[in-house]
Amino acid sequence: MWRVFVVVFIYAVISNVYSQPLGDEKTHATNAHQNTSPDMHGTGQLPLVVKVIFDAKSPDQLRNEDAEKQEHSTYERRTANSTIALAWITGLLAFATCILAAYTYKLWNATNKMVVSAEESANNQFTAMQKSIGEAVRTATAMENVAEGVRTSANAATESVATLKEVTSKQMRAYLTVVIGSAIYQERTKGLKFEARPRLINTGHTPAHKVKFKCNAAVLPVELPEDFSFPLPSEFRGGAVLGPNQFNDLSAVVDDFLDDQKVETIKQAKTEALYVWGTVTYEDVFGIARQTRYCQTYTWLVSGDQSTIYGYYNPRHNDAT
Repeated sequence: MWRVFVVVFIYAVISNVYSQPLGDEKTHATNAHQNTSPDMHGTGQLPLVVKVIFDAKSPDQLRNEDAEKQEHSTYERRTANSTIALAWITGLLAFATCILAAYTYKLWNATNKMVVSAEESANNQFTAMQKSIGEAVRTATAMENVAEGVRTSANAATESVATLKEVTSKQMRAYLTVVIGSAIYQERTKGLKFEARPRLINTGHTPAHKVKFKCNAAVLPVELPEDFSFPLPSEFRGGAVLGPNQFNDLSAVVDDFLDDQKVETIKQAKTEALYVWGTVTYEDVFGIARQTRYCQTYTWLVSGDQSTIYGYYNPRHNDAT
């Protein structure tokens, strides 16, 4: 804004100087030229002689000359003052230009420093970003390795738990087995038929739940036919719990009385023998359904008045889960 005021001030000074009148110089020159007579000519024989006669100046002329001198002096003084003012203004402009140049240099220097600082900051940020990305990549790789290790450990732990559970299940579960029990031979007079009484034992370490069974007995040839299907009743019996190391005696009676003459041969299992077979179902402590199938042959070994019951496990229809 201050530069605008300086320019306006210079324009005002110059306009004042050059707008002053130059006096009557042109008028005096015109009058002198008009006073010359056009008919005054000289020749070779008669040269023209001009006698200059200075006439006495009138008071008006003197006043005009004084006025012209004063006006000229005033003009020169104004011109000198204008020149001095112009010089001062030029100096002020030069000083202001120097100050502006100094501030411009200072601003340029500050801007240059800012640019350099921004470049350095950008380079530092770029370097830091590269380092950060590198660290992030290394961290991600390490975390991936850790995750892989954790996954492997988890899989191993899962397999270990599954194996431990399986082993524990095998060690702690209930095992129901059917062993040779006792038997009754036929005595018609007492109303007794051939009856087999196999013994159901829990040889495991935990109780067996929902224990149910089907069983059947019959006098059959010692050598069972290959097509024998081991028929069973349609419905299960029981449904109790059998604790570890506890037993339950099952019972199966043949359907009819047999010829009394065959009783001794059946007891000795010469051609025919007393057979008992069946199926036992239960759930172990882990809630898994289990099953045991059995088939046994009974004989009596007579010694005097004493008889001992023996039994044999048939290769067929004897398995368990």
